[in-house]
Amino acid sequence: MAMAQFSGIVTDDSCYILLQRGIVQMTYIGAPYVFQFTDRVTGKGCSVSQSIITVEGKTFFLSDDGFYVLQGGQLQPIGMGKVDRWFLDNADLNQAHLMTVAADPRETLVYWQYVSKSSVTGKPDMMLIFNYHTRRMDHSGCHDPLHIQFRFLAVDNRSARRVRHP
Repeated sequence: MAMAQFSGIVTDDSCYILLQRGIVQMTYIGAPYVFQFTDRVTGKGCSVSQSIITVEGKTFFLSDDGFYVLQGGQLQPIGMGKVDRWFLDNADLNQAHLMTVAADPRETLVYWQYVSKSSVTGKPDMMLIFNYHTRRMDHSGCHDPLHIQFRFLAVDNRSARRVRHP
């Protein structure tokens, strides 16, 4: 199993280990700490750990060839070819470690902010926006990253409230 570097761990009804070139399901077998590891996806995984986000039981991330969603152990592309090609042609993947991701469950949106090849400052200047209900993707420039605000639902022990983060 040569699936390269570790990218992240996500859970739904099961636990999944996202590797650069694969996804492994981890299942609890019994006491005290016995787990079974099963290859779920080989040859495709998460290439940028900063791209991982789970919302409403769906885990979204960037792979070597585009964006994917993992749900119930099943992997599906969401970049629809054209969007993936555009992103890979325009993103500065040498700066992929600066990518950030946020979700707005009320609007069913996932936002990836990243550095484009045309960034003058070498800081994130573009945003890819995915509506996971309509399965539509769009992009936006963020020429002044200090004024970009992500909207997402923050839950505390007392109530749910909308929070804005720069």
